[in-house]
Amino acid sequence: MYKEREFLSESPNWPKSCDFLNVNASLELKSSSGGAFTFSSSQSDYLDSSQESANISISINEEEDKSLLFFRSLFEGDRKSALRTIIAHLKNSFECDPKMELLKHQLIHCIRFANASPYLDIKKTFEKFVDDLKQKHGTRLIFPEVPSPSKYFKEFDVLPVETSSEEVSRIFREIFVKTWRVSHFDRIVAWHPSYLKKAFACNFHLMRGEGPIVSLDIRNYIAILAAARFRSSYFVCQQEQEFLLNGGNPKWLEGLSDIPLKLKSLLRVNEILAHQPWLITEADIESLVEGESKWSIPELLHCFLIMSTYRALSGFGWAVGLVHEIDFPKEEFSNSSELEPEDAKIHTDSLLEKLKGGKLNDQKCNLNNFAASEGGCKLDQSEKKPSSCITDKYVGNYNMEHTDFDIHSKTYSILHVEQYSWSQQGYEFTKRYFSERMASLFDEEINHIYSLTYNKLGKDRGVDTRLFRRAVWVYIHRIQGFLHDDYNYDCINEMLPIRLKMYIKKLTCKPYLIEAQDLNVGLHLSPSEKAHIALLASCSRKLIETLYGIVAILKYLKKK
Repeated sequence: MYKEREFLSESPNWPKSCDFLNVNASLELKSSSGGAFTFSSSQSDYLDSSQESANISISINEEEDKSLLFFRSLFEGDRKSALRTIIAHLKNSFECDPKMELLKHQLIHCIRFANASPYLDIKKTFEKFVDDLKQKHGTRLIFPEVPSPSKYFKEFDVLPVETSSEEVSRIFREIFVKTWRVSHFDRIVAWHPSYLKKAFACNFHLMRGEGPIVSLDIRNYIAILAAARFRSSYFVCQQEQEFLLNGGNPKWLEGLSDIPLKLKSLLRVNEILAHQPWLITEADIESLVEGESKWSIPELLHCFLIMSTYRALSGFGWAVGLVHEIDFPKEEFSNSSELEPEDAKIHTDSLLEKLKGGKLNDQKCNLNNFAASEGGCKLDQSEKKPSSCITDKYVGNYNMEHTDFDIHSKTYSILHVEQYSWSQQGYEFTKRYFSERMASLFDEEINHIYSLTYNKLGKDRGVDTRLFRRAVWVYIHRIQGFLHDDYNYDCINEMLPIRLKMYIKKLTCKPYLIEAQDLNVGLHLSPSEKAHIALLASCSRKLIETLYGIVAILKYLKKK
C-alpha cells in the first residue's frame, strides 16, 4: 500500500529539468504481422551515421523507455552524442521488437520534438526520423496530427517555436531545457516576451524551487485541485504528467478517494477561493492548522500561492482557447473565430479619444459608483458548467459556484486596498513564511503585467493606455470585493465596453463559459492585445485570491 508521508519529507530524486513521466501515446499499429522494421541508413543530416547502432552504448532502462526520461540525455550532456544514441535505440527497437513497444511510447514525442524544438539540431534530427518512418512504414503506423495552439487565434498569428526574434528564442530555449517542451501556452504568451520571462521564473520557483512543501508531487496535486475547479483540462493534464514524474501515486489520479486526509482537508478552502474568496475566514484557517490535517502556516501559504496561480492560468487558458498538447488526451472542438461587431469601430474611436484626452473625472470612490461599475454584467446563473471526465473527478461533492459579490451583505464586507494590499501585507508575509525570492518573483510578475504597455491600441500608436489598463485591473478587484478608495469607478464604464467587461468577468468567475463570440470585446484589437488583456485580468485575479488567503491567515494569527 502507498504510504502517506509527511509533505516536508525529501522529494523523489527525479531530475528537476525533466517535465513529464508515463506519457503513453495512443499509437495504433495498422498491422500485427510482426515483421521487422527497417530504417534509412542515413539517420539524420545532423548525426554521424557511419557508426553502427550495435556499437552504440545504450543506457536507458525499461521504465525510462515508457517516459520522457528516455530523452533525458538530450539535456544533460553532449547533445550530438545523445541524439545519435536515442535514434539508434529507436532503430534497434523497431528492428528487433515485433511489438515495437518503445516506438509506441516515444513516437508522439519524436513528432513533438520535430515540430516544436527551439534547437535546430534536435528539430532536424527528429524531422528526418519521422519523415523516414512515414516513407517506409506510413501504411502501418498512425501519426497523430500536430494541433494548433488555440481554438480562437489563427496559427500564423501565434509565434512559431523557431521564431526569428532572438529575445523570444532565448526564452524558448530556457523553457525547453527546463521543461522539455515549448507549450501552446508559452507560444501564446510569447507575444509578450518580457512578461513570459518573469511569469516562467515565478512559476518555476513556485513548483520546483525550494519551498515549505518540499514534495514536488504534492505541489502538482494541489495545482490539479485548483485547475479542476475551473474545469481546465489543459492544466490538469499538464500537472497530472508532472505529478507522475515527481513520483506521485497513480491511484491519486483516479479521483479523491485515495488521497491523504491532509490533501482532502484543502477541498473546502479550494472551492471558496475559487468561487467566492470573500467567504474565507480565520475559522477556515484554524481548521487546517489545528485540525487533524495539521498544515503549517508556511505550507498553507504555499498552497494558496499554487491555487491562485493555477486558477489564473486556467482562466487565461479558457480566454485564449488553449488546445491540448499533442501528448495530452485528445479533445473534441471546432476552430472558430467571430467577426468583430459593427460598433467596434465606434467604441474604439471613443476610447482613443478618451485616452488621448488623458484625464477623466477625478471624483473619488463612493458606494454608488462602486456598485454601478458592475452594471449590465450579470452572469447567467442557470448556465451549467460543462462536464469533463478529466476534471470532475477532482471536484468531489464540493459544489459551490460563483455568485456576485453583494456590497450590502451582512455576512461579509468589502475589503479596502488601502487596508489590505500586496505591498503592505502580502510581500512581507510571503517573505517571512515562504522566502524573499518567492516574494520578489511574485511581486515582479504582478508589477510587470500591470505596467506593461506598447503605447498602442489597435492600429493607433503613441497611445497612453494607463487609464484603460487600470480600469481592467480595478474591475477585476471590484468583482472580487476589493475597493480602491482613490479610484473613480465611473471610469470603468467609460473605459470598458460591456462586451469586454463580460469577457473578463467570465475569465475571472466562470472561464469555462467562454466561447469564440466572447472574444468580440467591442474594440478593434489584435490577437496579441486580447491576450494582453486576458493576462492583465488573470493576474489581477491571482493577486486578489492570494490576498484573501493571506488576510485570512493574518486574522487567524491575530486572533490566536
